[in-house]
Amino acid sequence: MTERWLPVAGHEGRYEVSDLGRVRSFVNSRGNLKSVPTYLSLRPRKAGNTGHGYVIVFLGQDDRRYVHELVLTTFVGPRPPGMESCHGDDVRHNNRLGNLCWGTHKKNLADMTSRGRRKALLTDDDVRCIRAEPNFYGVCAMLARCFGVKSAVIEKARRGTSFKRLLPLEMERA
Repeated sequence: MTERWLPVAGHEGRYEVSDLGRVRSFVNSRGNLKSVPTYLSLRPRKAGNTGHGYVIVFLGQDDRRYVHELVLTTFVGPRPPGMESCHGDDVRHNNRLGNLCWGTHKKNLADMTSRGRRKALLTDDDVRCIRAEPNFYGVCAMLARCFGVKSAVIEKARRGTSFKRLLPLEMERA
């Protein structure tokens, strides 16, 4: 299989991206076009920095791009509404086309949870316990401290807007 190169939209004739997640430039440091391309340095940013471990390139002075998004938009098409880019193997610097797809945030979180990269905040038993607690002023804040989550997570669990698959407490007792 040979590496396929396509021009980056909006930068045709200046930058190209490959299906292997590499980016090359036909521009020199002064902005003039060159006949021989230069491969851009593709290093993941340090965690906690702007890139959070994702590979970033600069197309010109002020146009910072994530390589995984360049690959997807170039080879698959523009991001559909409500979608985000997903790495199939959860390796943030693996930007090969076969490893990337557009997916919903919910699907991406489910993938991360199933692979152990994201811990579920509350278990079903936690939610049953939270819903069993009597309602009084400050109950959500108290439970949030006990379970190590934000009070909004507790409020959603108590109201039933999250964990909808669990029956209301009254029906479970019957």
